[in-house]
Amino acid sequence: MKPHIIPAFVLFYACYIAALHGHAQDEPDVDKQLWIQASFNWRLNEKWTFNQDISYQHIYTSPFTTRFFVRPQFNRQITGAFSLHGGAMFFYNFKKENNNSIELRPWLGAKLNWLSFWRLDFSHYLRLEQRFEHTNGIADWKNGFRIRYRIGSDLPINHVSLTDHTLYGILSYEFYAVPFESSGSGKFAFETTNRFDLGLGYWQHIDRRYEIVLVAFEQPGEDQGKFSINNLVLFLKYKKYFNWE
Repeated sequence: MKPHIIPAFVLFYACYIAALHGHAQDEPDVDKQLWIQASFNWRLNEKWTFNQDISYQHIYTSPFTTRFFVRPQFNRQITGAFSLHGGAMFFYNFKKENNNSIELRPWLGAKLNWLSFWRLDFSHYLRLEQRFEHTNGIADWKNGFRIRYRIGSDLPINHVSLTDHTLYGILSYEFYAVPFESSGSGKFAFETTNRFDLGLGYWQHIDRRYEIVLVAFEQPGEDQGKFSINNLVLFLKYKKYFNWE
C-alpha cells in the first residue's frame, strides 16, 4: 500500500470514532460492532465465478455476542450488465448471556449494473434469503424469510476510473423487508430496516483491494413511522481476486 494512502484511512477512522462518540451520547441504546472480513474470488471461466467470504463480527454492547460465518457463492454472468447469484451463509454465534446458536441462510440474488454519470457507476442488487436458526437447548428451529435490495457505487478519487493504486469512496443504501402476519388478521405486513454504508477503499492492483466502511442500521422506533439508528458498525474488508489478469 502506498504511504500517502495510509493517512486517508487514518483520517476516515478518526471521523468514525468521533461520530460514534457523538452519536452514543445522543442514542445510548445504539449497538457498537466490529466486522472483519476476507473475500476470495475465483474466475472459473468467462461466465462463472466463485466467491468465498470469511468473517468475524463482534457486538460490544448488550447482548455481548461474537459471530463467525462463511459464505460460499456462485455467480453466473448473463450479459455484460446482468448476473445471477446463489449461495448460503453459515453462522455460529457465541453469546455471553444466552445459549450459543447456529444459523443457515441459503439465498438467491440478481445484480444489474445500470445508470452511470460522472465517475459513478451504480449497481442494483436484489436478494431473497431464507433463514434457519437453532439455539442450544431448544429443540425447534426458527425460520424466516427476508427480501433485500441494495443500490451502490464506488467513487474513484485520485483516478478517473478504478485502476491500480486508486483510492475510492464507497456509497450504498440497502433496504431489508421481513414479511409477517399482522395481529392475526391474515394480512401480511413488512418489518423494514435501512442500511447505509459510507467508506473508503484502496484498489492496490487488479487482484487486491482494502476497504474500511462505516455501516449504520436504521429501524422503526416506538413511535409509528419514526426511524432511529440502532447499530453502528466499523467494517474492515480485504478482497483477493484470482485468475482476473
